Amino acid sequence: MRASPLRRLRLLWPYALLWLVAAGAVGGYAWYEVASSRDREIASGRYEAENLARVLQQEVAHGVEGVERTLVMMKILYERTRDPAVLLGLADAFNAGAHSEIERGAVRFDREGRLVDSTDRDQRGEAISIADRPWFRAARDRREGEIVIGEPSVIHEWGRMAIPLAIRVDAPDGAFDGVLVTSLDPEWIVHMFRTVRVGERPEVGLIDREGRLYAWSASADALPPGASVAGVPRSAITITGEERRALRDVVDLDSVVALSAVPRTGIVAFASFSLDRLLVDQRHYARAIVAFALLTLASLTLPIALVARRSLREVAQRSRLERGFRAEREYARTDPLTGAANRRAFEAALRACHAALAASGRPFVLAIVDIDRFKQLNDTHGHSVGDAALRRIARTLLGGVRRSDMVARLGGDEFAVLMPAGDAWSMRRPFDAMFTALTVAVAGAGWPISFSIGVIAFEGPIAQPQEATALADKLMYEVKASGRNGVRYAVYREQRLHPDVAGADASVKRAPAGWGAPPAEGETRAS
Repeated sequence: MRASPLRRLRLLWPYALLWLVAAGAVGGYAWYEVASSRDREIASGRYEAENLARVLQQEVAHGVEGVERTLVMMKILYERTRDPAVLLGLADAFNAGAHSEIERGAVRFDREGRLVDSTDRDQRGEAISIADRPWFRAARDRREGEIVIGEPSVIHEWGRMAIPLAIRVDAPDGAFDGVLVTSLDPEWIVHMFRTVRVGERPEVGLIDREGRLYAWSASADALPPGASVAGVPRSAITITGEERRALRDVVDLDSVVALSAVPRTGIVAFASFSLDRLLVDQRHYARAIVAFALLTLASLTLPIALVARRSLREVAQRSRLERGFRAEREYARTDPLTGAANRRAFEAALRACHAALAASGRPFVLAIVDIDRFKQLNDTHGHSVGDAALRRIARTLLGGVRRSDMVARLGGDEFAVLMPAGDAWSMRRPFDAMFTALTVAVAGAGWPISFSIGVIAFEGPIAQPQEATALADKLMYEVKASGRNGVRYAVYREQRLHPDVAGADASVKRAPAGWGAPPAEGETRAS
């Protein structure tokens, strides 16, 4: 037989708890390892991006310094010779040392900001004015040969962004005589930087403080000059103050970006790569960790399940043994014919009542029920009818007692009823009802039998439990001697038997006229 669901639940919950703890530990380790590996990969990528952004910023700064030295040399030569052809003489030098077409150009503007001369012959004679450019006005107001680095703008001739650098030119009397201008090509710098550092993972580029793109190694050809570049989360901005606030709208949380501002310019070097690209290897590692965690959990689940199953089998087997033991024990304490308790169970219960009376004065009631003329019933109707009568009588007696009471078959046609905690005041009603029920039951079946019952309430201690049975049996035989078919009550106290207080004459309660069967002629007392 299987164990009950509640018992199975009580048995399995430690194993379920153990499995949950194991699953939590394995899952927690997997989650921690995956999250840690992701954080490590992002931190490594951010460190790599910061290094590249810083190196690119230094490259741009070195380029600016080189252009500055060129402008200073041009200023000195022009102011000494006052010969416009000096720019033409420097054209070959520019073409030999410059990195791109943008950086090969050098232009002189007059004091009104109009184009005067250029190293680019095709550019000469064009009506170009820079009078409205802030950096032109700044160069005009500068003295001591300071270089003005202008805001990056689109050079229309090449359609690319360029960084203008201007220096003031003075007349012999020291008055303002225009500016000399050349440009720095950010796209060329990024291209050369990426060419040299081909093994680096992040993409690099240059933007201004508003996020407009100048050059980007990933897709410089796909984006128009001045386009806004994404991938600059606030948390990745390494510059401070006004530069940080200027970049507040350039946000992309799916990229890791490092920024490094070029001193004295409006340029910010950046290195960027998307998390998808950064975490490719980490995703493979995460899948391996999850697979390892599942395999570990499965390897832990199997022995736990096997042990739990074995425990269930042991409990089921123990339950079968316990049920069998209870059944055998019940069988050993039960009369097989009537289902009432047998003499062994009765004697054990009587000893318990005797001990309670002796120890705490707890009273009990004992009744002996004997069937009158039962031998006649067997002889007349057969033993099968006699057995049916015994079963019917036992059911009637069991139906008239409490759950704590006991009905026992002492042997043959004699029964005993034991009521723990019963007393003289409470014994009459149940036994009167029991006697009536027995009389009605046998009369309805047409059996020629009746009942002699002796009932004693033991309220005082007795020497031995067997003495209680003997006294109740004696009282029952007094009923038989006075004509059978009745109940007599008595109380045992002060070491003697007293008539019941509810019937001081201790007379027998008889069945109503017409109930029961008359004595047969020649019937003996033992019947």
